[in-house]
Amino acid sequence: MTNYIADRNRFSLEAPPKWWLVGVARFDPDIVFIPSRMREEYLMTRRQKYSANFLGTPIQKSLAKVDGDAAMCAHYRLVPFGTVISHGTWNLETMLAWLKDRDTWGPDGPLTDDKLKQAMFEGGSKFTKQVDAADKARAAKQAREQKAIIYDATGEGWTSLQMRKGRRILSAGPASQPKPSGLIVGV
Repeated sequence: MTNYIADRNRFSLEAPPKWWLVGVARFDPDIVFIPSRMREEYLMTRRQKYSANFLGTPIQKSLAKVDGDAAMCAHYRLVPFGTVISHGTWNLETMLAWLKDRDTWGPDGPLTDDKLKQAMFEGGSKFTKQVDAADKARAAKQAREQKAIIYDATGEGWTSLQMRKGRRILSAGPASQPKPSGLIVGV
């Protein structure tokens, strides 16, 4: 299978079933599964296409000294984006639904050189515009909530200040003290 790399498989993980790998490859042929070198799980990665390769860079040279997942992914030119832990069951429908929910290329279709140039010219793809709109909506909501909190706090503070200066009276009760009853206790 072209979307599974066995690598060293330190934890002797069983390879995913071929039917499952074929189903994922039909959804997205760039997704590659590889056993982690660090944990008992599979790394879900994507083939590195539109980002610069950092093989031979100082980052890669430092990763070459480390025997971890980052070095392994750099060696195979893969970009990790998730993990898969199997307990003997391989549910293709669940995996495809998870991938579809997180598919950054879904709104625009598969990324091609032309679509990449178009997205750069137009200020982003449909997905990035959706993310930007969601970020703006979240920031606006936080600003509204913060404004409401500050408005309430300053209003209560102003009222309290006016009462302490005697410019405002509390209208929750009678303006004067109640007259004492006929019984006076004291020395």
